[in-house]
Formats: sequence, C-alpha cells, structure tokens
Amino acid sequence: AVPDIVTISKCLGGGKRAIGAMVTSQEMFRRAYGKTKDASTHTTTFGGLGESCAVAIEALNIIGQPEFLADVRAKGDYLRTGLEWVRGRHPGAIRGITGRGLFYGVDFEFGALLGALKHLPRIPFIQRTAETVLMGTMVREFYRRYGILTHFSGSDPTILHVMPPLIVERHQLDRFITALDELLERGLLTLAARFVGDTAVEVIR
Repeated sequence: AVPDIVTISKCLGGGKRAIGAMVTSQEMFRRAYGKTKDASTHTTTFGGLGESCAVAIEALNIIGQPEFLADVRAKGDYLRTGLEWVRGRHPGAIRGITGRGLFYGVDFEFGALLGALKHLPRIPFIQRTAETVLMGTMVREFYRRYGILTHFSGSDPTILHVMPPLIVERHQLDRFITALDELLERGLLTLAARFVGDTAVEVIR
C-alpha cells in the first residue's frame, strides 16, 4: 500500500541544517493547498534557502544509491552484533537491544543496581530520577572519557540511543562497543556517585 502522506525530517539536511519535508500525492496536495486562500497553510522555516535545499537534494541522491544502502545495512548488522556481544558479557545490565539499521536503543536493567541502594524510596518519581542519573552518568562518561556523543530521552531514561551517522566507519563502531563494555566493567554506581558529586560541586560554585 502507498501511504497518503510521508514526512521526512532531520537527516534530509545532510548534516548542514535541520530540514523537513512532507511528501503526498498530487491530488491530496491539490485538495489541501490548491486554492489561493489555502496556499500558505503549510509553512516552512527554510523556504527560499536554496543552498539548504540543494544539500537536501544531494542527500537524497546519495541515500538512494543501492551500494550506499547496502553498506549501511552491513554496518548496522555489525553494530548489532557488537551490542549483542556486550549484552552477553553483561546480561544483568542490559535488558534488550531494539532497532534496526544504524538506529538502536540499548535498554538497560537498572533495577538490580537501584535495589542495592537499600534506603532509596520505592516511589516512581524517585526511581525515574535515579534512572536518569544513571543514564546521565553514562552519557557524560562516553563524552568525557571517549569523546563519543550519545543521548537518551527523559520519557524513558533506561534506553540509550545509538544513532551514528550513515558514513560511520567500522573502527568507530568498535570504539563505541569497547567504550560501552568498559563503562559497564567499571560499575555504574561508582561512576554515578562521582557524577552526583561533581554536579553538586558545580552547583555550589
């Protein structure tokens, strides 16, 4: 089936700037915007910026090349294999790996770690805050120790987002996998204690 509307965003800009697009059939577009009074209903933040649009067109040309997509799939499989290897080495720390291609989520099991904190109140808000601290600890360590940028969503702080660019090299994927393994080996509670201490010092300053 062909969808009526497809939205494309972010990576369409080819790394130059955020740019989004809506793709639809000519008939649906005409019905929505085909009259003068409706022509400006769909607005844009980059309209008229020819250079950004030229980059977007070239990004589509590159992404559409079969050999490029085959390479992306191969690197995605390679990354998944590495993530599963780390999960096998730390089965109590990682609950699962989700995603495909070069967009993965590493779902951490923080329950056992938080259970070790005997005096931590079993209140959902407190639990979520503690999970956020643990994930924030990892994100900071990835950046400070390894120069790797990662992130997570506040709506689910147990999932680390792994989204390398499509042009990533395998040795860079190896570096991330090694970093993840080393962080788990060092112990998140120890790193989190240092993270909280450093944050408190910064607030006092």
